[in-house]
Amino acid sequence: MRWLCWSLLGLASCAAAAPAPVAAPASDTPEPVATPEPEPTPDAASRVSAAEAWLTSEPVHTRFAVRSAGAVESSFAGVLRMDGDRIELVASGHFAGMPVKVSLQTDGSRMKGDGGARSFDLPQPAQLRTILGVSIVRMGLLHTLAMLVAGNPPDAPEGDVHAWLVLTPQPGAPTVAVMEPHHAKLPADPITFRTAVGGDDSIVATVWIEDGVLLERQQETRFDEGTMQVLEAFEPL
Repeated sequence: MRWLCWSLLGLASCAAAAPAPVAAPASDTPEPVATPEPEPTPDAASRVSAAEAWLTSEPVHTRFAVRSAGAVESSFAGVLRMDGDRIELVASGHFAGMPVKVSLQTDGSRMKGDGGARSFDLPQPAQLRTILGVSIVRMGLLHTLAMLVAGNPPDAPEGDVHAWLVLTPQPGAPTVAVMEPHHAKLPADPITFRTAVGGDDSIVATVWIEDGVLLERQQETRFDEGTMQVLEAFEPL
């Protein structure tokens, strides 16, 4: 420590003994203007989290279109509204070659659903809004629509939905583009990931997110019977 003290004292003495600097002549050259650093680009995980936050916490009013081919062929068009624990979903289209119309309504205490041939009226599970919002991003809306077609309520596993639907980003992986995009223009930075459903790593998907809003997703789902290709598009109202 003493050598540091002497060094500092020596520098101070030299500075005191040094002649005063001569002022440089004035220059007409303007000083360079500092360029602000660019805002950091959000990483894939934070952008996915933002889309899930929109679907689980914010008021949502969006149209959607869903198409699938391969192991299961379907097409749906509908509207989804969510505000707090209140959820309203209505859709119509075709599923496995049959015309269908489905609905889901919740009021925070009960949930009612109708798939045409069957319906249900049950207590609303805790965190249903969170489960539905996270599953739309990670697994897709088609799974819930298929449950409603069968007259069954949406899947609502016990525990943390993030542990049921485990997402693993795949940086550098090819974009999943199994169908013609629904939107004419999409963000140039899609996110590709894999989703394990209850431990079964069967989904690979790409999502397009803009300002925290999920606009479109395409995925391939692997079944024992084959592979299903899915496109889902959302248009906030």
